[in-house]
Amino acid sequence: MGRFQTDKRASEILFDHSPMPDPPLFKRQFDFGSTTSTSHKATHTSSSAAASATASQIDAPSPTASSSDDEGTSTNGIISAQPTGDNLPKAFDGGLGTNYTQPACVEFLKDLIRNDTVNSCLPVSLFLQNSQSFFTASRLSSTLDPVISASCYVVPQACAAVMANWALRMRSSSACSQDYDRQQPTVRQAYNGLISYQVTYSAICMKAVPSAANNQSSDYCYTNAVTNTSSPTDVYPYYLPLGVSLPAGSLPTCSKCLQDTMGMFADVARNKSSPLSITYVDAAQQINIACGNAFVNATPPGVKAASAANTLAASIPSVGFVALTTVVLAAMEVVGLL
Repeated sequence: MGRFQTDKRASEILFDHSPMPDPPLFKRQFDFGSTTSTSHKATHTSSSAAASATASQIDAPSPTASSSDDEGTSTNGIISAQPTGDNLPKAFDGGLGTNYTQPACVEFLKDLIRNDTVNSCLPVSLFLQNSQSFFTASRLSSTLDPVISASCYVVPQACAAVMANWALRMRSSSACSQDYDRQQPTVRQAYNGLISYQVTYSAICMKAVPSAANNQSSDYCYTNAVTNTSSPTDVYPYYLPLGVSLPAGSLPTCSKCLQDTMGMFADVARNKSSPLSITYVDAAQQINIACGNAFVNATPPGVKAASAANTLAASIPSVGFVALTTVVLAAMEVVGLL
């Protein structure tokens, strides 16, 4: 039996709070001074992108990288880009803040940001709100693109299992449960970043098909959004998976990148444990006002507008915590940890 087991008599899921064994890491050299890198492209898996597979792609590696490959050495199942310097962003590099109820929570967060496996995944979902180095890299496409390429060159299923395990442990009484319940901002942002790793990975790694009509500075949809000075609100939709609502009056460019990203978000929003279940509908309605009524799906089945919920806490009910355990088990099976 795996690390998790079900007690049918108690009708609850029991889990081991001890750290999950680190999955294997495939490391390769990544020269941030170079403009070339090896990428492996996988078709966008969301229903919206399936209908238009030529519109955008997800940059992803092969999960069967050879351990003897000249690009790096194999130590287990995540592929991680290793720069020649210390140029990769770090989560919470500006500090963890104060006002914690549980001293153990601060230690838990310190362990999180020091963990080699977490750092090897280069989780942009943790960088977006809490990385000064990522913010600095985002000023230019020439500095942001290498970071995005490195973040995309991992096996997302393996990284998602790692992040979900940390999220489960964060909600335990021996870690950050009290601070989570009182909505301590850093704890909530960290938790949402962990559980939203995979959908953020897919959005960040989406590539746009070059078009003569678009003045693109990068192949990546995200890079083009964050560096588009003529439309600074283009980047706002990427914060929706983290529980951040689209600001009123935001008018992102009505691009194919936006359409495909929101299509993917619509699928995830049906999961009540995802912050997208709260933030998606209002954003989709706002985008459709600017781009047309049918530009994105504003009425995914079972998803309500944020006005129907009081706070972000309502977007992650206790049943979502149990559902997340199922996600961990499935993801760990994918990478052979069970």
